[in-house]
Amino acid sequence: RAKGITDAQIGSHAGLADTSLMLATDATLVRPDRMPRNAAEGAALGVAGDPRGSTAALGQLGVDAIVAQSVASIRAVLAARR
Repeated sequence: RAKGITDAQIGSHAGLADTSLMLATDATLVRPDRMPRNAAEGAALGVAGDPRGSTAALGQLGVDAIVAQSVASIRAVLAARR
């Protein structure tokens, strides 16, 4: 959202967020030729969001956030055991 991306673009399945994460982690799993051209086509394919603006750079922001939150959670659990 800080990059000006709407919730509709981000989506909840195979939209910009999911596709960007995949581009950052394993771009070979993304098939740009199969991306929907519009929301109606996307809905028919099971896509909830708009993957067309996806980039590995956006995905890396997500990867970094997931890793940081995971590390913080692990540290909190370990600290609680002490």
